Amino acid sequence: MRALVRWSVLVTLVASESAFSQHFLNLKTRRIDTSAGRPVTEINSPRAFLRGHLLLQFGGSVSPDIVAELKRRGIAVLQDVPENGLLVSVDRRVFLRDLGVRYAARIHPAARQLGAVAAQAEIQRAMAEWSKVVKIQWKPGTDPNGTRTVRILFATGAHGDGYPFDGSGGILAHTFYPAPPNPEPTAGDMHFDHSEPWHIGANTDVFSVALHELGHALGLGHADHPSAVMYPYYRMVTALSDLDKSAVLELYAAQDGTPSTPTNGGAPITPLTLKVNLPADTTTAATINLSGSASGGTGTIAVTWSTDHGASGGAQVGAATWTISAVPLVAGLNTITVTATAGASRVSQSFTVTRQTTALPRDTTPPALTITSPSATTVSTTAASILLAGTASDNLGVTAITWSTNTGSSGIAAGTAQWSASIPLLVGTNMVTIRAADAAGNVAWRTVLVTRH
Repeated sequence: MRALVRWSVLVTLVASESAFSQHFLNLKTRRIDTSAGRPVTEINSPRAFLRGHLLLQFGGSVSPDIVAELKRRGIAVLQDVPENGLLVSVDRRVFLRDLGVRYAARIHPAARQLGAVAAQAEIQRAMAEWSKVVKIQWKPGTDPNGTRTVRILFATGAHGDGYPFDGSGGILAHTFYPAPPNPEPTAGDMHFDHSEPWHIGANTDVFSVALHELGHALGLGHADHPSAVMYPYYRMVTALSDLDKSAVLELYAAQDGTPSTPTNGGAPITPLTLKVNLPADTTTAATINLSGSASGGTGTIAVTWSTDHGASGGAQVGAATWTISAVPLVAGLNTITVTATAGASRVSQSFTVTRQTTALPRDTTPPALTITSPSATTVSTTAASILLAGTASDNLGVTAITWSTNTGSSGIAAGTAQWSASIPLLVGTNMVTIRAADAAGNVAWRTVLVTRH
């Protein structure tokens, strides 16, 4: 399913009239792209052989008859989208042109590395950071087209707003400024590029990007100082800088010291707690499974994990317990952090696991070497050379067959498992030695005494 998180902002949002209509956060290229993107990919065929979640844009208003016809064709209508659009789910070949569809964009699931719950929790945590500074209250919205609503979408490529994403390694996300200059319901909407490798506590960090983009949703532009969250180039952060706080205080009233969180009817809030059933300190396995429990806080509890080697993911959370499968381990020390988030509350626990690697016993067995021609170990000849041949084998593989004589000649035989070598002879006694070596450096040898008359 597409992860679409909606949050209503219970304040009036303001922004400079001279501000750009949209800001982009750039990952690697050192630029700020404020130009309008290409329109959503046009359907050039009467049929669109597309499957999955699609964002459809029609040439005119979407009538109940169109919705009914889509359903009749087996297309599930999920919700309305601004500017004559629908979000639908398709699992078959569909006809679209005859219904007045002008454009279609494929929508992918949000943050597949994390899961929707974990991604939502990180975005909600970023919202709480802004609420610590100014009097802004966030709560779940019910109308995606309502005023003062921040619609959050993970998508790839063209996704219906005229600003297509460019794939992994480029623009991470973009956000529309509030009204003015942007009209409702687009004002404040945040879009994340699903193609990016989203993580929690590691690059690319959902919280860091969400904290930046929420600043735009509240009306802030980019900052010039690299220490600011609102600096236009990505870096991982944990909180707002003083520059960000000063900027948002120009637009909103200062918080009285109590961060704004979704209300729960006045009931006392139990502190969020996290318990991790600690695994063994050492293991030889490449992965480990984790489990524990979490309770308290407000709203849905999300449990995520990350390692100091860049891996991260989410847990399967039950009524009071959670499980994590197959956390990858590298050889040596691994620091694993498990984090529980509920509303504005967040608790973490870190521990270490050492992965030990078992050294294989050193191979000390030399290759098996046989000289098959000549069959005798003492030979007489009048020729200026002699051809020796044989076989060789080894559990690690024979790497080379070499030969040498007591008269100073040497060389490499042709072949390994089946080998042969032409050996030059001097008049008199020639001691020929054949050697076979394996990958561990073990060597076997055989000799032939050749007398040349």
